[in-house]
Amino acid sequence: MMGRVGRFKSGRAVVLTSTPVPKKIDPVPVHKDLETETPFDLVLLMAKYGLDLSSLEFMSRLNHKEIGFAEDWLADIGAITLSPRGITRKGLLMSEIPYDPDFAHMISDALLSNDYDMARFFLACGAFGDSLNHAYRVDFEHAARQFLYRMDRANELNIKAHLLKQYSEDTDGRFEEKMSANGIFPRFVEEAWKNYGAARDALNDLLAPKNGPIPAEVVTDPDLAYLESYLIDSLSFERYDFHERGGYDLRNLVVEDRFYARGVNINSRKILFDVVALPRRRDRHGRR
Repeated sequence: MMGRVGRFKSGRAVVLTSTPVPKKIDPVPVHKDLETETPFDLVLLMAKYGLDLSSLEFMSRLNHKEIGFAEDWLADIGAITLSPRGITRKGLLMSEIPYDPDFAHMISDALLSNDYDMARFFLACGAFGDSLNHAYRVDFEHAARQFLYRMDRANELNIKAHLLKQYSEDTDGRFEEKMSANGIFPRFVEEAWKNYGAARDALNDLLAPKNGPIPAEVVTDPDLAYLESYLIDSLSFERYDFHERGGYDLRNLVVEDRFYARGVNINSRKILFDVVALPRRRDRHGRR
């Protein structure tokens, strides 16, 4: 990968290669807009080659505040080192997972802890690039939500995992027909299955042979208390107390206690998605 050195002013080219560099290089033009890459992707890429992204000049406009945030977070979770600049085993795993950085973080943590079942669960639910609110036709909203939340009334991540699992096992097309009949876009799950396969293949190339490849079978129904241990340390999942449930649209969900969710602000209103509601805790006398 070479910068377009000399077109506007003197500069330097950075060649990223795993093979010997010949004396003469005939660069092949590559159209890659850095503005479309997330700051997390860019920081991981540069750290892999020992480069400090914030010290490099680019023709594309980069938000250095976002770059600084990404560097600090990736250093905090142990994905990169700042001095000397470099990437860790965890960072290498994250760089190969084409998901939201938070899911890449949780998947790599689980893999490094040899917790393959939880890693496979996050691989499944993280494969979806959008929330369940975009999984169905608006004119089928009632039927679609009934169809989805029959799979799980407390964990939207688990709903995604169940969608992927049933789609992957749908040898005769009946599940796809059922989705369409209930207003679910089949493409919503098709794209997730492609993402799941791509992430799984990339990770299997990196993982030690002694650990064996990650199986294609989708894992569902994780223990919620154990799942919470990952969500607590995540970047995008926020914890909410039971009394806060009334401020959000949590239709079809059963919320008995604290819950975690990701959020996005739309028209000055916060919309929650990927909600995970935890079961009611017992007191020290065993009462609920």
